[in-house]
Amino acid sequence: MDVSEGTFPQGSAWRRNPIPACNCDGGDGCTAPGSSNSGGRASYTHGLQPVPTGFRCDYGTMFAVPFDYGYGQHVWNNKPNTPEALVWVMVDTVQAPAEKGEYVLRWRWDVEQNPQ
Repeated sequence: MDVSEGTFPQGSAWRRNPIPACNCDGGDGCTAPGSSNSGGRASYTHGLQPVPTGFRCDYGTMFAVPFDYGYGQHVWNNKPNTPEALVWVMVDTVQAPAEKGEYVLRWRWDVEQNPQ
């Protein structure tokens, strides 16, 4: 999902990470909404366990889950201690111009819920 409305500079875009975190700033280990001293782990709302399924995420996820175990702040939550652990990756592709010439390819590392 690319978003270009309201971005700066005008015409720029950002892309949402397609893997949702659990429903709190910490991304997992969320506590009940309104909990005090939760260190960024107080849930935004009372949600339901994610569907498709996976590890515990008691207050739901920030948005719809794309596949089993396809959520959570940490990759190691993906089917821990099983042969199927860490079987998915996110990949963007680049199409190079067909015409010869000098071009600049920029790359940036985007993170969600962590310092950039």
